[in-house]
Amino acid sequence: MMKDWHIGDWLLVLVLMSSLCIADLTQNCSSSGDSLHFANAAHGPVRLVDSSAGSLEPLYNFARLFLQAVQPNAFPKDIAHRALNNEKQDISEVLWYEAGYLVCLILAVLYLVLMPLMGVILCWRHYRRSTDSSAQSSLLPSWQYRDITMATCLAVITILLLTGVILAFTTNDRARQNMEPSLHHLSSNLRDIRNTFGSVSQKIDIIVDQYSVAMAAIQKELNGTGDAIGQEIISSFRSNVNEALVDFSISVEDAVRAKMNLVVIHTLRAYLQHRHTFLQTELGKLKQSLQKTQDMCQNCSLPPFNNLETDADYSKIPNVKLYLDKVTPAASLANLVEKGNASFNALPENCTKQTAPTVKDLVLDLEETKTSLKRSSQQFPSLQSFSEMFSELGETVSRYGRDVDRYDYYRWGVSVAVCTVILVIVLLTALSLCLGLPAVYCPSMWATSSEGRLERSAVSLLRAVVVLSFLFSWLFIILVFITLLFVGNVYTIGCRSYRNGELFEFLDHQDDLFSSLNASHFNHNSTLQQFNSSTQFNFSIQQVYIGCKTGQSLFHSMHLDQLFDMEDFVNASKYMVKFKQNTQKLSVNLRDMQLLPPEGRQSLLFFRDSGIDNIDYPSLMLLLSTPVMKTNLTDFADQLDETAQLQTNKTIKEDLESKANRSRELQKYVEQQEADVKKMDASLRALSAISANFKENIDTALDGISMTEQEILRQVPFIVHNVSQCLSQKGERALHRYLDWAEHAILNEALECRWLSVSLDNVYTAFCQNIADPWNGFWLCLGWCCVFLIPGVICSLSTARHLQPMSSSSSKNALIDKKTTTEKTEPNSHKKPVSLKIIHGLGDWYKAMKKTANGKK
Repeated sequence: MMKDWHIGDWLLVLVLMSSLCIADLTQNCSSSGDSLHFANAAHGPVRLVDSSAGSLEPLYNFARLFLQAVQPNAFPKDIAHRALNNEKQDISEVLWYEAGYLVCLILAVLYLVLMPLMGVILCWRHYRRSTDSSAQSSLLPSWQYRDITMATCLAVITILLLTGVILAFTTNDRARQNMEPSLHHLSSNLRDIRNTFGSVSQKIDIIVDQYSVAMAAIQKELNGTGDAIGQEIISSFRSNVNEALVDFSISVEDAVRAKMNLVVIHTLRAYLQHRHTFLQTELGKLKQSLQKTQDMCQNCSLPPFNNLETDADYSKIPNVKLYLDKVTPAASLANLVEKGNASFNALPENCTKQTAPTVKDLVLDLEETKTSLKRSSQQFPSLQSFSEMFSELGETVSRYGRDVDRYDYYRWGVSVAVCTVILVIVLLTALSLCLGLPAVYCPSMWATSSEGRLERSAVSLLRAVVVLSFLFSWLFIILVFITLLFVGNVYTIGCRSYRNGELFEFLDHQDDLFSSLNASHFNHNSTLQQFNSSTQFNFSIQQVYIGCKTGQSLFHSMHLDQLFDMEDFVNASKYMVKFKQNTQKLSVNLRDMQLLPPEGRQSLLFFRDSGIDNIDYPSLMLLLSTPVMKTNLTDFADQLDETAQLQTNKTIKEDLESKANRSRELQKYVEQQEADVKKMDASLRALSAISANFKENIDTALDGISMTEQEILRQVPFIVHNVSQCLSQKGERALHRYLDWAEHAILNEALECRWLSVSLDNVYTAFCQNIADPWNGFWLCLGWCCVFLIPGVICSLSTARHLQPMSSSSSKNALIDKKTTTEKTEPNSHKKPVSLKIIHGLGDWYKAMKKTANGKK
């Protein structure tokens, strides 16, 4: 019944252990893919280019408004298309587009022709009327008011010209300062755009190559598959195996101890029986000798010697040789437990060897997945055509950048010279006003001046201003028109079309720009339609720009999903089909695994059948508890010595002493016999204790080992299945982790395009705001000066005529003629006031002339 309970207990324990094994394996199936670290494929930050407009922004805005009025037409797509393809232009279409600039050309030609012509006429009239109007302009009040008005207008025009020339100097210098850094920004940003577009395929290759990280993690799990199975078996059955081996070790210990005690009993039995025979013989001889002595010596009082015989009959001890032969030697049993542990602990190595072929197939599956990923990534649309376009633009900037910088230096020098001429004109005008304005606003100072030298100097300066204006006006207007024509077209075609999106619409219809998308798509998908422009891709470049500015990926803003199925690319299930199938092929055969070898089991069975439990232990123990002798030989020898001392017969005395010594010698044998009896009794008792439970212990050990081995064999398929499922889950998680990262890296790192909008804005800022806008501001300010030169010339001539002083005789005659004419023409009622005014004027003139004469004397 004890045995049946133990087997039932084992079954319950093993069933619970199996369920816990499967549950624990499922719970501990953690994925190593969560700790994968992949490379970074993101684009570096792009530094913004700052605009140099500053306080000149209102001036630039006014220039843009003027250009909008001059060139209100939309972007010339047909003209630009023919220019890009080196086709013959339609002159009428070009002229229609440039109609605003033709009007400006006509105005410039008119300015160029009429300005000198007007100058000749005005100068002729000025010199013709200078003498006739001198006295009138100097003396009459109405003419005095006109002088003030003209001088004030000239001062205002001078201020406006000074403002214009200062702004012209500023914008000209700003354009020059911005040229070199702006060309550098243009080149660097175009190069960055080219390199980034060109590196998209390389980044995708890098992202695909990062599969090796996930593959290494999966391969690491694969290489440890056999070890994992073995360790799982060990961890699941360790307690049961230990318990079975403990039971087995108890039986082994019983066998070893039984063997040892049987050897002791067998050896001591021989010794005991041998001494027992020897003692019986010697005691018999001693008794016979004592009997003779007693017969010889009637008066000797010898101690009783009839009890000199052995009490225990050791010949009755049974022979244990039969039992001893059935028990296996201790040497062959000693290492059975260690062998069982070694066999159990060698399961990982054994499982690794058995799973190696399947693991090799799984590694090949991973390699096939890598090949499939590479093949799929090669179908990704190429952006090489965009890279080539920006490469051409960058090469153009690099090729002509130095020439542009050099020509801009020449332009800057010419502009400085022109602005210097205008500045000279302004300064001369201002100086003439400083000299002549006192005569206009304070006429009394004119009369007291030294023969009108200040006035004559002011007139000379104003005439010089007029001459300079007429001499260089053609140069001014030519520079204004050339700058307006060149920079205006650059701005309207490039900058304005970029801001309003017309340039993007033009690029949408450029076939070459999308050639790489067609090529990559057409090579791998020849059955699908080839697209010739962005509109057929259902996106516009402006949408791409806006999308990039708001943080969208190029994949979404360019609708590349029409050409590349990203969901299919990152679909882990299609890569895991064969991998999962091969993981199900994992198998381990542990039928050769033995916790107890057959010879060990046979040894225990022999020990079980040895029959040591059939030995009559109580009878033997009772026999061994019987004294060896009935008489103590030492006491008997002492008594013999005492008797010998009483004897007078020397022969008898010596004979008794000799028998006493012999008795003491036999006592030593008795003592040895007693010692061996104790040893045998101990061994017998130990063997009796072993025999009480050894069969049950052996049955428990053998049943435990057998059931453990059977349960291991029964549970191994489940463990292998769970490990294969866990391995499949780990592989799938690692692949999912990689594919999720790959999708994120492709969409948000390789195809992240915020840099594109920043770079394009940098190109716009560098070219349009830092170069074109200062140029526009320059021609606007220079044109401003050209426009105000016209009223400046008129006001200068008028002011010069009124500031010109009169000579003495001519002034007097002119006044007398004026007086006579006035008296004849004026009515009688007005004669007196006019006469008085003339008389007062003559008086003032006379006083002035008299002072002048006195001064000369």
